[in-house]
Order: sequence, then C-alpha cells, then structure tokens
Amino acid sequence: MIVHLNLSPELEEELHEAWGKDLERNIMEAVAAEFYRQGKCGTATVRKMLSFEDRPETVAFLCDKEVFPNYNLEDLEQDRATFARMDAKLAQKLQNAEPEKPEI
Repeated sequence: MIVHLNLSPELEEELHEAWGKDLERNIMEAVAAEFYRQGKCGTATVRKMLSFEDRPETVAFLCDKEVFPNYNLEDLEQDRATFARMDAKLAQKLQNAEPEKPEI
C-alpha cells in the first residue's frame, strides 16, 4: 500500500530537519512504534513492517523508541520457532565440520 501525505512545505522542511533525508523510513518507524504502543499489533508485525531480521532487532528498535515490548503467546511461539531454527543450523554446522587435527 502506498500512502500519500499532504504536508505544507513548512512542515515537510521541519520533518526533514528533525528526521533527516530518509523521511519515509522515519514515518514508517513512527507508525510502527505507535501501532505497537496502542496494542494494535505484536512484535512480528513491527518486524515485518520495518523488514527487521529477527525479534531481538525488533525489540531493540522498540526499546530505543521507549516502547517496551509486551510478551504474549504469539511472541513465545515465534521465539521457540526461531530458537529451533538456530539450533538446527548449529547442529548442521557441527555435523558438517571437520574435526580439528591436533598439533604435534
């Protein structure tokens, strides 16, 4: 979805001064943080909105915005799935790794 905002040139300039060149990203971050603060979405939605890699990155973003995460069953299930994937990747790496040869 594309959203257009009708801003006066003065307000646009103020926003650019406050938030820098990447105004679109900053507006999206503000919307995501407020959406979460109001309880309208969970961390998974914020992560998707802002294209974060994982929940820890999302939580760090929310904490930076002083929006402290709620933790619900959906979050727990997603964390469990993430940890299971991480565990499987680590197990595969360990299985494929060649044993270290002792130095003589």
